[in-house]
Amino acid sequence: MYMIKINSKSISPAALAASLGSGDAHELLDVRTLPEYSSAHVPGARLISLGELKAEAFLAQQKPGTPIHVLRQAGARTKKAIEFFEHSGCGD
Repeated sequence: MYMIKINSKSISPAALAASLGSGDAHELLDVRTLPEYSSAHVPGARLISLGELKAEAFLAQQKPGTPIHVLRQAGARTKKAIEFFEHSGCGD
């Protein structure tokens, strides 16, 4: 079981930019499709489309305590990605 806290609140682009600019460790996970990612994306974001996301494998690569920001086109994919993480043993 992974002891990673899931915080499913939304943050604004400005708040994300401030967080990224702070120098703290973070992981940017983009769960959009390749065409969406190719048209525009946040620099440093890691593309794993929702259909390809294997939550347990992804979490096994993360350092405990590192915030994971899930980027998406619409909220439905973010909700599903968070459900994948919760089913893998993460939770508040």
